[in-house]
Formats: sequence, structure tokens, C-alpha cells
Amino acid sequence: MLYNIFPEDRNTFIHLVGNNFEAINVISSRSKSEGWIVPFLPDAKKLTPLDVAVEKKDIKLANAFIKMLSKTPLDHHSRFISDDIPKLIEFNIPNLEKYFDSRIF
Repeated sequence: MLYNIFPEDRNTFIHLVGNNFEAINVISSRSKSEGWIVPFLPDAKKLTPLDVAVEKKDIKLANAFIKMLSKTPLDHHSRFISDDIPKLIEFNIPNLEKYFDSRIF
């Protein structure tokens, strides 16, 4: 289910459950324990789930996304979220430091 892109607005599963930070936390935990890599793709409007959370200024949800993304490979999503980094810093997202630490080689 995580790897499907649904026809309407090319939404991914993460877009569809993206308003629920608890669901994102569960997916994040399961993906880490099961070894999944959750796709993080833009929809038809070229917005990622993190873009939507940042636009809504939903800090709790953005924090959950950053936590999930910190467990993925570097090139998995970096091109899609680069525009959001200044706003995430401005929002003082708690998991952002861990995200950056996971990117240091």
C-alpha cells in the first residue's frame, strides 16, 4: 500500500494519511523495524506531504515527517524538501537536529 500512487491527484498513501501525525509515527516506527523505505513523492500539484504540513504550519505533523525522513537514505527525498528547510528551522522543529545529524558522514 505504501508504494502505490493513487490515480486521483497522484496522491501517495502518505498524502492520504498525512493529516494524522499519529499514523505517520506508526508508519515511521514500523518502517524502521521492518526495514521498509517509505516513498516520499510529490503529488500532481508537485507538493510533498511535508510541503502541505509546512503550508498549514502544522509543526507537530512536520516534526513527524522529519523523524520519518531521518531514517531514510540521503537521496531519498532531499530534492523534494530543500525549499522547506528554512521554514523548518524557523518553526524550530524538534527532530530537525536529529535529521541533520543523520545526514553527516
